[in-house]
Amino acid sequence: RGLDFKKLVILSVNEGILPSKPSVNSFIPYNLRKAFKLPTQEDKDAIYAYHFYRLIQRASDITLIYNTENDSFGSGEKSRFISQLETELPARNPDLQLIQETLTFPSAKVPLIPVAVPKTQELLDKLQLFATEKGFAPSTLSTYLNCSLQFYLKHILRLYEKDEPEETMEDNTFGTVLHGVMEKLYEPFVGKMVQVSDIEAMDAQVKPIVEEVFRAVTRTENFRFGKNHLLLGVIRNLVKLVLDLDRADAPFAMQGLEMEIETQLKTLRQPAGVKLRGYLDRVDLVDGLARIIDYKTGKERRVELKDFAEIRDGTEKREAFQLSFYSYLYLRNQEKDAEVRTGIYFMRNLSKGLQFLTIGPTKANELDLRSLEDFEAELVMLLDEIFDKETPFSQTEEADRCRFCSYKVICTRS
Repeated sequence: RGLDFKKLVILSVNEGILPSKPSVNSFIPYNLRKAFKLPTQEDKDAIYAYHFYRLIQRASDITLIYNTENDSFGSGEKSRFISQLETELPARNPDLQLIQETLTFPSAKVPLIPVAVPKTQELLDKLQLFATEKGFAPSTLSTYLNCSLQFYLKHILRLYEKDEPEETMEDNTFGTVLHGVMEKLYEPFVGKMVQVSDIEAMDAQVKPIVEEVFRAVTRTENFRFGKNHLLLGVIRNLVKLVLDLDRADAPFAMQGLEMEIETQLKTLRQPAGVKLRGYLDRVDLVDGLARIIDYKTGKERRVELKDFAEIRDGTEKREAFQLSFYSYLYLRNQEKDAEVRTGIYFMRNLSKGLQFLTIGPTKANELDLRSLEDFEAELVMLLDEIFDKETPFSQTEEADRCRFCSYKVICTRS
């Protein structure tokens, strides 16, 4: 710093390295830091820019090297400083010579060794403990269907992602707040009939309840301006759209909210039974028929199955599997001839209303235990596969599923 060089070679001039990626090293939210003139990421970027331009100020021969490949070291994007030099410097210095070269180096491809974890007796004991104490939820089994190695790392070894403080609301927090608001609005009506007038009265409660739930979830007041303020506005609008859809179905009886239900399922390898569990966002009765309703803020997917063998597609049929699982759990806890309809409010496309799970060519959506016999058979096979000593926990063969996986560094899948 402060020295002059005639010839410079600077490595790794990539965006995210020069300047560095934004990092959260404070519990003070960005908006507060900005308002009270505390250091922010913009100030760090300005310091990087000052040192960079000061370094090249008197140099006559400058070589800037950056990586163009997307890999674990970065996005392959050149630094904004290079773009600025290319755009602005020629106009200021007509004698400047800009030379761009792309260099490639042949590299020998090293075959990746598939990662597989054999099921030792110690591992089977841990699996048995997990099955009897915690039990299998639909999200747990979906993880296994997506990648059995991911299931092992997450649920058996309990290698969880590190919680980072959020400056603005992340996707999972957004969903948690929306679920909490819907629960809070309908909580006084559990075990009662919900009339059109009740739903109309909820409109005035939406704004204060959204703010109350946000405080409870995030333990902050950071919602009066900035991105969080906009996101809470989105949540308010989504909640009101759901209430409009509910108004069309009223009156209905609210049976339960965030209901935790479980059952035992006996399999060939687990004759004593495996614990199955789940949380139902909402259960109501319309014209005497039960409806299980789930709220989804993520990607919309079709919730129909040609047959229950399709649940093996861990990604595209994830929601259909979840709804089938909820239907099975609910009916196992009801009278023998009970029926249920199970659907999702996809927040990204509420114009379609409540999208019900449909099965088979007739697209049946009123399910009973008899219609779920094939689903039970698939569950039994899936659980027996999990407990099969000869079937190791191995990484998925579908590399696309690894793109956003938190464990891909562990299993060397990039």
